[in-house]
Amino acid sequence: MEGVVYIAHGSRSAAGNQLFIEFIHKVMEQSGLAIQAYGFLENAEPSILEAIEQCIMLGAKQITVIPILLLPGIHATVDIPAVISKAKVLYPELVFRYGTTIGTDNIIVEILADCLAESGFTGNDGEAVLLVGHGSREREAMEGMERLAAKLWGKLGRKIETGYLTARPGYLEKAEEMVSGHAAKLYVMPFLLFAGGFRVKKEDAFSRLGASFEKEVKVCRPVGFDEKLIPLIVKKADEAKAMESL
Repeated sequence: MEGVVYIAHGSRSAAGNQLFIEFIHKVMEQSGLAIQAYGFLENAEPSILEAIEQCIMLGAKQITVIPILLLPGIHATVDIPAVISKAKVLYPELVFRYGTTIGTDNIIVEILADCLAESGFTGNDGEAVLLVGHGSREREAMEGMERLAAKLWGKLGRKIETGYLTARPGYLEKAEEMVSGHAAKLYVMPFLLFAGGFRVKKEDAFSRLGASFEKEVKVCRPVGFDEKLIPLIVKKADEAKAMESL
């Protein structure tokens, strides 16, 4: 029998983890597979190994692990595969497969456009958009972010700039560059699932930045666990089950 394990990074916020759990239950319902579980890389339980063991107890002989992460950074390319390698040693009789991250699918572009529209974005000449990602040492993740910005540019007809929490250009530095220039109104779009305290901690900084240049800076809601992602996750699980085993 086949089992699927959905893995989130995990948040220090219990509320954030609960959002993932509620979301993944909807994914499980739409998928309809008999054996499914979820786990967290860190900060929450169950762990990845515990989720795998849950599937084994239910009779799974083949397990597909799906990373519920936006882009292929270190967590997706190193940390989660390392745990799967441990599971392979513990359970050598099992077949393991590993899926891909959410990536830059057109559904993501639609969600970003929705978030901007909810915040009042109309595409006027004076409006500018800063897409904020976590940042990564993995080139593929950074390239993915730029591809996503290009796709959003194509949809909205406005150039989308990028800034990062842990890489350059830094998001506050980039925002200052934009509001000190042509932008009359800046929309900050967090490309994050677990937003944590991003809006709470940063809105004051953005407000002060806008006030110093007499411009409006608006922070949009993050991508989060938008329900439009559900069929995409189901599709990725189906695709992964057809991949070669690890």
